[in-house]
Amino acid sequence: MLEQAVAWHVRLSDSPLDADEQAQYRQWLAADPAHAQALERVAQRLGHAVQPLKMALAAPDSGLRQTFLKPARTRRHFLGKLCVAGGVGGVALWLVDHSHAPVAGWLADYAAPTATRRHFTLPDGSQMLLDARSQVDLAFSGQWRDVHLRTGALYIQVAQDADRPLRVHTEEGLVQALGTRFAVRQEDGFSTVAVEQHSVRVQPRAGAHHVLRAGQGISFRREGVDRAAREWQSVLHWKDGILEVHNRSLGEVAAALRPYYPGILRVEPRAAAIRVSGVFSLDDPQRTLLALVHTTPIRLTQYSRWISVIEHL
Repeated sequence: MLEQAVAWHVRLSDSPLDADEQAQYRQWLAADPAHAQALERVAQRLGHAVQPLKMALAAPDSGLRQTFLKPARTRRHFLGKLCVAGGVGGVALWLVDHSHAPVAGWLADYAAPTATRRHFTLPDGSQMLLDARSQVDLAFSGQWRDVHLRTGALYIQVAQDADRPLRVHTEEGLVQALGTRFAVRQEDGFSTVAVEQHSVRVQPRAGAHHVLRAGQGISFRREGVDRAAREWQSVLHWKDGILEVHNRSLGEVAAALRPYYPGILRVEPRAAAIRVSGVFSLDDPQRTLLALVHTTPIRLTQYSRWISVIEHL
């Protein structure tokens, strides 16, 4: 949604829309009330920072304009072809792919850049640590302290306020603090929670709630709890720059490394299915990849400074 709002903001500030674009714009606004709110937020926050995007979108042969205005699945297909062709290069990939671009970070209340974990003190005194490439928005009121995790992961030590419970919202539901220290990660289609101290209440959007106590963790989807997070401690290790996995797919390992990797990291499907166990460094992803090359049947090819591909041997 944010990328689409940025694209429309850039387009609207460029020149009058033609009839087809006006119809697309009206359809986009009508599809979801949140679209107009996102567009207003973009206009308020980006200011002159959209000039690089404007130049890229204006290129007649780049295809970036339509890529921005199409659904995410179509954008990812385009990025895959672009990665192979190498025609536009790392700058275009950086601009378009939301997992690498700072677009969402420009719009978020709190954000951490690539390869950096960042600590924040919230207005209520709570202490929050964001994983690399994570974004959070706040909505504090007289009744609730709502923290919206847009992408990535957070670890939070909650300041006591009996009159205003703190809740962390994800795409799949919310996690209400009943104690002090816990972590939440927004995954692709599900969320993961791990409790370090006291307890939390997990409420999926369409399922029964669950109370987790210290030393427990779960993953949940919109419909309910997905599975128990047996490796709940490893869910917390990112805050120390450590990636610990036990019989996990290489695709999952690569997904954990991407926020720390200064470029595009693609994994061929056969390679993504390889099972991996070990303890690796998040802060040195290149070293981690080389360790995987020596311990699993994969080949790592770097096509440029910005593009790396992992393939099965």
